[in-house]
Amino acid sequence: MDEFLGATGAATIVLLKLKDKEKPPSIKSLKLNLEVENIKYYKGDGWYRNGIRMLEQLLRILNSPTDPVSYWLNLSCTDFLQLDPDVNQQPFYQLAYSDITIAGFNLTNQCMSDLEKLLSIRDDLCSMRDSVKSFLNRIEYNIEFAKVNSIDDVSMLDPKLEVLKKTFSNYGDDALDSINSRLAEWHQKYKWKGRDFEEIAVTDELDSAEINQ
Repeated sequence: MDEFLGATGAATIVLLKLKDKEKPPSIKSLKLNLEVENIKYYKGDGWYRNGIRMLEQLLRILNSPTDPVSYWLNLSCTDFLQLDPDVNQQPFYQLAYSDITIAGFNLTNQCMSDLEKLLSIRDDLCSMRDSVKSFLNRIEYNIEFAKVNSIDDVSMLDPKLEVLKKTFSNYGDDALDSINSRLAEWHQKYKWKGRDFEEIAVTDELDSAEINQ
């Protein structure tokens, strides 16, 4: 992951969302409230944005499990912290910074590779489902085209569209549920350890975070 997790390939990553021109928290204050000695502070859209994009894509999927979720959506994360591996949440950090914290994760290179694979599978599944929907829409358009243009071809005029719609009505639903469950399990396993706190919902708008209960 291009040292997204540091030279050791393991780190605690905390995603932050600051408003425009909002002053970042000081490293001294962060160290004090997190009870750590080592902190690296990065911009979300900098060198390590690929890792940030994957984590945000995961959070978006958990918020909208039935929808395709693009890797390329605008980042909500404006900044992030890179901490030593297995750093836990601390109550004083939550009190001071919960309003700018999107989410945190205890990560390794291996688990990020696993996440990348799961997201890729889900992307392919969503593409397959969309292709079937597009096919059915095209058939419906072709029927109207044949009628309007007086085309005498029963295969175009009566391709048993309703039968096709029924056949494909739940196409890929079980597969999507399964991959969503695997992603939820990944999140549960690697999310920031410690007392649960309200995570800021990942949105497409950088300046309108909502609290996700």
